[in-house]
Amino acid sequence: MSEQRQCEAFRKDGARCQAKALPGRPWCWTHDPSVADRRRQARATGGRKAAQARKLNNLRADLSDPAALLRFTSDLIQDVLAGRVDVVVGRCALYGVSVLRQAIEANVLTKRVEALEQQILERSMT
Repeated sequence: MSEQRQCEAFRKDGARCQAKALPGRPWCWTHDPSVADRRRQARATGGRKAAQARKLNNLRADLSDPAALLRFTSDLIQDVLAGRVDVVVGRCALYGVSVLRQAIEANVLTKRVEALEQQILERSMT
């Protein structure tokens, strides 16, 4: 098996690129002119997804109660359907909402059980 070669390009600072060359090519992904269009497209996609993530980050809301979760979920679904939020980002956020809902429900149940235990303890002492 042949060892992968180092990219033959030089960086802007004049130093040799340290990345491995693409198979059968003298350059790495960053320097190979034949993949310039794919590289540009990948950067644009990454930029859009990063912008959507920043937008969601700026929309942080208190999601500690069921009503807030319902509003957030409704708004998120509408944003995904309208194309304002990427489907992958929406799917991830909805998964997070599902986990958070379960945690809220578990917390509510724990408090109810503790209250019932306290009532039983108080009745048994009288």
